[in-house]
Amino acid sequence: MITAPVQAELAFVEDDGIGIVYLDAGPSNVLSPQLLRAFMVALDGFEARAAKALVIASALPGVFASGGDVEHLSRSDSAGFVAYMHAIREALDRIAGLRVPSIAAIDGAAYGGGLELALACTLRVAGEGSRFGLPQIKLGVIPAAGGTQRLPRLVGHGKALDLLVTGRTVRVREAYEIGLVDRRASEGQGLAVALELARAIAAVSVPAVSAVRRAAEAAAVRSFPEGMAVEAREALALFEHGEAHEGIAAFLDKRPPDFA
Repeated sequence: MITAPVQAELAFVEDDGIGIVYLDAGPSNVLSPQLLRAFMVALDGFEARAAKALVIASALPGVFASGGDVEHLSRSDSAGFVAYMHAIREALDRIAGLRVPSIAAIDGAAYGGGLELALACTLRVAGEGSRFGLPQIKLGVIPAAGGTQRLPRLVGHGKALDLLVTGRTVRVREAYEIGLVDRRASEGQGLAVALELARAIAAVSVPAVSAVRRAAEAAAVRSFPEGMAVEAREALALFEHGEAHEGIAAFLDKRPPDFA
């Protein structure tokens, strides 16, 4: 039997302003140890370039990523489970910690670890016909790659528990309504809309985008006064370091800003 190659292919578009990682591990992009390693190598290549946004997409039709590697876990003892959990968490935490925004371009199934991968991204775009779920509860386990933590922060405690304790599948309309998906696209157009969003992000100041992400994150995990302090600190840093001066000058001169 010929085994299909496991790849995470990195490409750049828009004069290196946008990177795309294509998950390619047929037939369903299971997040195997091999795919996780390839994905980390792709992230190495992305971070070596001065890119402004990352899009994560699938090279396969009808699927984004179908989940964790159940077959691998079936052969693992507790130590093997911990090693796999650390590997997938390392990959997803690295996405969440990128200095630039990441966008999950979903056209198809995003289940289990695949949905946890999308949750680690800054934003999520989904084409009609996509499906989402964290079905781990049906196997007698729970999400272990951040799903129990990132989902409630994104959609709220009650809506997250509904999905977590039932393991049910939701489609794009409901996912959008509860805030799991940020933008909808026509079927098969998730990547196109994600790239459109990435271009909008790449057109503005990278330091300002990073600053607003940190301030918004503070709103989710800190008190209001603490969040306001983060906002003030980030705003002042942009003013002191020149980004605000260029943006304001461009506005007054009625010209596009020239952000580095």
